[in-house]
Amino acid sequence: MDNDVVKCQEILQGAYRTDVRPLLEKARLNRGGVLSPINAYRALDVRGGLIKERGKNTIATGL
Repeated sequence: MDNDVVKCQEILQGAYRTDVRPLLEKARLNRGGVLSPINAYRALDVRGGLIKERGKNTIATGL
């Protein structure tokens, strides 16, 4: 180990800047999912269905 702090910073920045969206899209398709889960969520009106089921004033507890 040479304790190269600058090299460590370069590795972290490289990982942070890596765009993994194409990889995730391919993985979703391979598993039978959709390319854009958010768009599917909106198109299926999941939120509207949940509001009908639970009511508009439901409080999430996080539990």
